[in-house]
Amino acid sequence: MTSTPHRRDHLPTALAVDAPVPLIVYGSLMSGFGMTGLGRLDVTAAARVRLENCRRGFGKKSQYGDRYAMLLEVERGDDPIRATIVEGGDPDAAAPGALLLEIPLGDLARVALREGYAPKAVESLARAARADGLALPDLLWSVARDAEFDVRGYRTRLFELIHYTTPHYIPHPALLSDGRAAITFLPPGREGTGSADVLAVRVASGMERVLSLREAWALKPNPGQLDYFAMCLLGEVHGLSLADVLDGGLGDDAFSAMLRRHIDLEVAAEVGRFLEAIGWPEERYRATFSSPRRRRD
Repeated sequence: MTSTPHRRDHLPTALAVDAPVPLIVYGSLMSGFGMTGLGRLDVTAAARVRLENCRRGFGKKSQYGDRYAMLLEVERGDDPIRATIVEGGDPDAAAPGALLLEIPLGDLARVALREGYAPKAVESLARAARADGLALPDLLWSVARDAEFDVRGYRTRLFELIHYTTPHYIPHPALLSDGRAAITFLPPGREGTGSADVLAVRVASGMERVLSLREAWALKPNPGQLDYFAMCLLGEVHGLSLADVLDGGLGDDAFSAMLRRHIDLEVAAEVGRFLEAIGWPEERYRATFSSPRRRRD
């Protein structure tokens, strides 16, 4: 696979091709509540990250109920998504806060299945990466770089590589501040899925905008949407910033009060569920996610 240089190029590390995969999650999988049902992940390392060159919101019609799920959209199409690893909680940061988990390929395939991307496609990408002597994130990075980070071009090349795509969430590379490539999942919109024969859910449902929390609630004022909001916002328990989603705070209206009550019902169980989901003892969690704090309204 050939590649073209880029002014902020990523060079594959000496990392073994079957090493744990850095995965960035930015929605419901930032909380133990949201991870319920996924099963335990073999998380070898974790960190908070702050995302750049993307905007976060709601608008992808969920596979799992009448609600809008979280999404990311790339802002500048000629530049990659970047993720700065941060120490300590910063719930007031304007940039999207997300969670970096390093997991085995098999666990990545399980996450992909939840995101609507076939595990066999993950295996196909892994085989293509091994054939080039690369780790999977480095393969995705090279595909994006060859497309000059144009999202439509990247997805077309990815489809041509394994002859598969999905209307739901598609793996996408991001550049970590330590120089490594990571993977996240983006739901396609008008830029397409990579195949003219596969229509993105966001297009098919007629919702191509990035919705704020309040806009999503206005369209889906139901218990499933409220649950999903809580799954995402409980990421604050672990020091992850959702200030971009909350846009200045919840306020004092009836919706804000209802959402606060719903989150408060889940807070006490959140750390325990998170530990169960990632398979860590509390001591390791406290050392990694030291002094987590919740946003102050």
